[in-house]
Amino acid sequence: QGVLDVGISANVGNQTAKADGSFLSAIVAIGILAGLLTGSADAQFLNPVQTLSAEDGAVANLEGASSVALSPDGAHVYAAANSSNALLVFARDDTTGTLTGTQTLLDGEGGVDGLDGAESVVVSPDGKHVYVASLGDNAVAVFSRDGGTGALTFVEVLIQNQGGVLGLSGAFIIEISPDGNNVYVIPLFNDEIAVFARDDSTGELTFVETLVDGQSGVDGLSTAIGMAISPDGKHLYAASQGDSAVSLFSRNDITGELTFVE
Repeated sequence: QGVLDVGISANVGNQTAKADGSFLSAIVAIGILAGLLTGSADAQFLNPVQTLSAEDGAVANLEGASSVALSPDGAHVYAAANSSNALLVFARDDTTGTLTGTQTLLDGEGGVDGLDGAESVVVSPDGKHVYVASLGDNAVAVFSRDGGTGALTFVEVLIQNQGGVLGLSGAFIIEISPDGNNVYVIPLFNDEIAVFARDDSTGELTFVETLVDGQSGVDGLSTAIGMAISPDGKHLYAASQGDSAVSLFSRNDITGELTFVE
């Protein structure tokens, strides 16, 4: 009860693994649990390397860090911080994995808008753009990305009830389709999913539709707070805390529109 998030197993090139990712996850979980119980050194899958924290003053404007995204080339990490109304950029060492802060964008500074209560960040598959869903602004902020430095430049902001945009009241979770053609947003309020078409040249978004719990046969979106898109882009899965459910939608790979399945 109270589903918080949902993920989907990656395509690892093995048909058995793809068909039964839950089995593989269970094996890993059992291995970790066994290691914890027995104290086995073999169970140490993760080793501490670095901690970047606002609490110890190491990184400014990271208060309320709420989401993190890695660029497709692995060169940069982007972090949204809801209490700081900020989006932070880090350069990543691909050998050690350590991060170095390179840029901080703050809501209302330098022409940047749409980062009040920044909750969720995602990088487009082509690495050209970064998108942030912000609860306080009821908005999605769009940034262009320099592929070399990782630096971001503000492009636009889409706000609830402005220019015909809907589905962003308390924008909370954001995802982008594997083909990069569409952006999907789950708001914290109104039990819905908003669909946007993406211009892969400019990064700009155009509102397409919203799907609302209890309307047009849609179910399982009460207090939806998590989602994942299948690697082939054919389906979207949403996790609903209010309904204690996972709902399935088929995706039109041309328009990005969603159809409720079950």
